[in-house]
This record gives sequence, structure tokens and C-alpha cells, in this order.
Amino acid sequence: MHETDLRKMQLIQLEMLTEFDRICRKYEIEYFIIAGTLLGAVRHGGFIPWDDDVDVAMKREEYEKFCKICGKELSSKGIFLQNYHTDSAYRWGYAKLRKKNTEYIRKGQEAIKCMSGVSIDIFILDCVPDNYLLRILHHYIRRGCIKTLWSIIGATEEKNRVLRMLYRVLRFVPKEIPNHIEELMVYFTNKKKREYLCYTGFYRETCYTKKKENKFDTGMKTSWFDERIEITFEGKKFYTCSQYKEYLTYMYGDYMQIPDESKREKHPASSYMIN
Repeated sequence: MHETDLRKMQLIQLEMLTEFDRICRKYEIEYFIIAGTLLGAVRHGGFIPWDDDVDVAMKREEYEKFCKICGKELSSKGIFLQNYHTDSAYRWGYAKLRKKNTEYIRKGQEAIKCMSGVSIDIFILDCVPDNYLLRILHHYIRRGCIKTLWSIIGATEEKNRVLRMLYRVLRFVPKEIPNHIEELMVYFTNKKKREYLCYTGFYRETCYTKKKENKFDTGMKTSWFDERIEITFEGKKFYTCSQYKEYLTYMYGDYMQIPDESKREKHPASSYMIN
């Protein structure tokens, strides 16, 4: 994507983030900017120059409140809340806000025939079991669910021949099955406040880390998200977790160090249309 088009897309995402923030403030719904968006705010004062997405997170109860009220607020703004309830072809456990009358399809994801368009990601913060053995079980069940959902991509994009064959089988599993399994786990793990959190529907080192010998002994702490502060992003104020330094260190290590160009995370598009 040309730099000019990337900046156009970032500005559309900023517009959606601003609208998201407006709705959340109006209805007193808590959210946090996270991941690369938070990193950009701290290190660059806005978008990381090469970043092509926006990430926010909400605790489960806040996300459910947002889903109930956002339709009437977003309809006049040309923005659509996308999750597997509102778009039957959408596969993931987290949600997106999509800008109507735009198109953005990530390379390798052409087989997913859901609504496309410039988007921001809404990740859902759910609890992780306190019991060590249940935490391991939780980890692998989540991984299996997400890999099953990803199988429609892996069936063509996975380079390992054996795994590619496995994905070709898994893609016939109805997406409702892994999503319902995750919903069931959420029901039990969220019954009380726990030490660690994860992003439901998204598998990365966000609930367990591989930086230590035993990756199940640490993770994304609930206490980091107990309080919020405002932070400036692209000249506007948004909310993030009060212990954002601990969060960024956990996610990126020395987060103020700008990575070499070869290590900069990007999401190439197979096609896009930005008005």
C-alpha cells in the first residue's frame, strides 16, 4: 500500500475510533486502547508510521453493553459493528467496526466472504483460570478453537503440507462450534475476578508468555486494567489502562526502541478501496 493510501486509511480509522470513544463516553462504557495503537500513542504520539490497524479492548460486560446500544448510534455514521452474530460469514471471537463503502481485504484472507472494509478491532478481555492445570487446559482449548476458525485460511496459506491437509479437514467444522466452546469457557472463567486476562477469539502471547521457562506462570494481569487514564493519540484524548508501561513491557519488551524495518509488523492487502 502506498504511503498516501495508508495515511488515508489511518484517518478513516481515527474517525471510527473517535466515534467509538464518543459513544462510550455518552453511555459510560469503559474501554482501553491497546497493542500497536497504545504503543503508537506512547512512542509516536499517534499512529506508528507503518501501522495499518487500530486496536481497542473492553471487559466482557462493557462489550455487551456496547453491542446493545451501538446500532442506533452507528447507523447514521456509515459504520457497522461486525461480529459472528451480525455477519454470518464472520468467523472470529472478537469484533470489528467496519466503515461502509470502503474495502480492505488482507492478503491470504480472500476465502472469508464476510463484509470487508476499513476497520478497527475490538478485543474482549476475559478471565483466565487461576488453577495451573486448568490454565493449561484453557490455553490449548482456546488454541484449538482459533486454529479451527483459521482453517479456512490455513487450507491454502499454510506452508507445512501436513498442517495444510489438517486445515482442509477442519474447515468443514461449522464455525458455531468453536465459537460456542469459547462462549462456554468465558461463562465459567468470568464468574469471579481472576489474576490474569486474555483476548477471547485471538491467539497471541496475550494471556501467557514464552519469555520465561514456564509460560503458564505469568500473563496479562487483571490489575493493569483496574483503572484508566487518558492518553493523547493523533491530537485527541482516548482511554487506556493506568499501568500501560507494564502492559507495553509485557507485550514488546523495550517498547521505545524502534524496530528494524524487516521486523515491522504489517498486514498486506490483496485489494482495497478507500474513498
